[in-house]
Amino acid sequence: MITGIGVTLKSSLGRRIHELVPKSTRMDLDYGRVEEYYELLEKERKDSRTFLVFESVHGLEKRMHTYEQEYSQVPNDPVSYDLIIYLLPPKNHTILWLNRAWEWFECGTVDLVKGNHKKYSLQNLPLIFKQVSYDLRNRRRWVKKDLERIAELRKQGANVVVAQGFENALQSFHKWFKGVEAEM
Repeated sequence: MITGIGVTLKSSLGRRIHELVPKSTRMDLDYGRVEEYYELLEKERKDSRTFLVFESVHGLEKRMHTYEQEYSQVPNDPVSYDLIIYLLPPKNHTILWLNRAWEWFECGTVDLVKGNHKKYSLQNLPLIFKQVSYDLRNRRRWVKKDLERIAELRKQGANVVVAQGFENALQSFHKWFKGVEAEM
């Protein structure tokens, strides 16, 4: 599981890990594709060598899905993941947010679902400004809360790596994955 607050290069890291690991499947859980998530977990159960890479801004939360009764063995608790990589905001976090704001302006959709869905619509600018400023203003508080949650998860036995920056996170993954390969 790759997680962290918004715009911390989670997807970039997920894509890179997917490229590096043969027989891997990558999914961004922030897009609400829960059915596909469960299908992947069922596939992984049948083939223990399938490597699943999940990304979610909510990766530290224990989620209760409506599908849980149907799939009672599905891990929805962060402790159940083999590895959680928490990406701290990089030093260029503000610039990344400005890039995301431009992407939202270009596509007309703000924060996955908001906006009028019209490309380059000036009507979306106040919403974009509000969302970006809200996220930048609250990031320290969210990271602090996440780090407290990580301490709790570690006490419960979760394997959590906290990394600042893409390269550090990738190095941490490589180190962990070498151990996994040795056990296979």
